[in-house]
Amino acid sequence: MPTRGTSRSPTSWRGTFPGGSSTWWWCPPAGRICWPESAAASGELAAAGLIGREPRLVAAETAAAAPFTAALRHPDRADQERTRVTGGPTVAFSLGEERPCRQGLDALWRGRGTAVAVDDEAIMAGHRRPAAGLLLEPSSAVASAVVRAQARTSGGLVVAIGTATGLKGLVG
Repeated sequence: MPTRGTSRSPTSWRGTFPGGSSTWWWCPPAGRICWPESAAASGELAAAGLIGREPRLVAAETAAAAPFTAALRHPDRADQERTRVTGGPTVAFSLGEERPCRQGLDALWRGRGTAVAVDDEAIMAGHRRPAAGLLLEPSSAVASAVVRAQARTSGGLVVAIGTATGLKGLVG
């Protein structure tokens, strides 16, 4: 649990996290629908004074099609914007874009973010093992799977953003 610091807002977190790190990560699934809004939300929270600083962003992607992961391998921003990937089948059916969206790349550039792609096995493990009692559909479970990987390597707090319920997959 992060330590609460002084702030004008009672809901803001400042200071350090376990292990002495002051870094925290915001990890939404990187799909066409929710990604730009989720990426922008962390900056809006910081600008409103609700959090002490904007977190580093992690684009959570499926390994079947990971345009942000592929784009960030290029050092040149123009090359990043032109990146295209060929997607394959995945359990995370709402993800798997061919190209990274400009808003997402902007958020990654601005916040020194990264992208992490996980395979279907890791996604389904996150789907079958609900975090904090939340049942996530596979496309949202991508964030849950990435959080587990990022938490092991980052040394900071990692927040997964779940954007869809797993209940819709239980019908039928």
